[in-house]
Amino acid sequence: MSGTQSVEPRRAPWRNAGMALGVALLLVGAGGVAWWGSVPPDPQDLLRNAAILQDRDPTTAEKLLRRSIDVSGGKFPEGERALCEFLARRGDWDAAAALYAGLEAGERPLAFLMRYGTLASRASRFPEAIASLTEVYERRAPEAVQALDALFAVYVEQQDLPKVFATARALARLEPDRPERWWDLLRMLDTQERRDVENAETLREALSHDLPAGDKLELRHRLVGRLVKIGDAAAARAELGRLAELDGASPRVQVHEAAILRLESRPQEALAVLQSVGDDADDRPGLIRLRAMIHLDLGNYAAAVADFRRGLEDAPFDLVGHFKLVEAYRGQGNLKRAREHEEFARDIREKRWRINKLRDQARGRPPDRRLYQELADLYRELNEPETGLIWERRAHEAPESPE
Repeated sequence: MSGTQSVEPRRAPWRNAGMALGVALLLVGAGGVAWWGSVPPDPQDLLRNAAILQDRDPTTAEKLLRRSIDVSGGKFPEGERALCEFLARRGDWDAAAALYAGLEAGERPLAFLMRYGTLASRASRFPEAIASLTEVYERRAPEAVQALDALFAVYVEQQDLPKVFATARALARLEPDRPERWWDLLRMLDTQERRDVENAETLREALSHDLPAGDKLELRHRLVGRLVKIGDAAAARAELGRLAELDGASPRVQVHEAAILRLESRPQEALAVLQSVGDDADDRPGLIRLRAMIHLDLGNYAAAVADFRRGLEDAPFDLVGHFKLVEAYRGQGNLKRAREHEEFARDIREKRWRINKLRDQARGRPPDRRLYQELADLYRELNEPETGLIWERRAHEAPESPE
């Protein structure tokens, strides 16, 4: 009909409601995303994800570790420790050391200190290794022994002999009932000149602990011998009395007796004791040398020459033996042979002097292949192949020496 107005069809109520609900959900959803995006991530989650990714994607792992610290306001010890170890493993030691220095003592757990110290030691970052491992030791925790063993290896690598000895002694005192700790220390002391008093004191200290009977017996033998070398006849005789109760039938006890009698200016009695022993003592070279010295004391030069020569067959580079043989030849009037052995003895002494000088130099400079090789050669010339082999290996591991 004319004038009729068009009427818009009405939509079903459910459609309007559905659209409204959809818009509402979109609005709520957008608002929810905006709200969650404003919340910083959990540092612990970042740390866990970094641990998962550190081998597969180290770049992302590092970003996550740094983010864990940032979202914590720049102070998140757990994240700082993880980043410190991450950088250390990567070889970025300056950055790792800076992070380590920023941690308070209470923020450096023992396990972390051990891992960091081990990484530093393997990378020859000795100051960092020493700092962390020393902290473990000073806390007197169960890990102290492990830390000291690692420190010992560091000081050996640095050739810092005072600290090598101090660490070996600390290990023996931390585990006093383990005989191998004392024997390791004593073997090192045996290689050093002018440490006889310290050696004797160490033997006494070891004997004060609950060690196996066999070890204690050997330690007592060593103590008597060391006191004789020092020249303390009274102390040596007192210790020999204790030893005789344990091992009186041993030829070694008789040799000790003869050595003490010589110290007491009773050479004839000392010689008679040795003659009753024969050459059956465990330390045959020591027995022969002692008998040679007594013959020399008594002016029995021919017998002294014979025994010194026999002793040098077992120990051809014994410097003292050669010089004493020179003395015996001179007493015998055989100046030609005296000069020959004196020249040989001087050659040994010069090689020993050169070894000491080179070892001193090695302690104060970076690894030097040429220096290490010279030490290896000198030790071999002095019939010490095992020590020579040690220096030979170090020479192969060292970089080329600068011209």
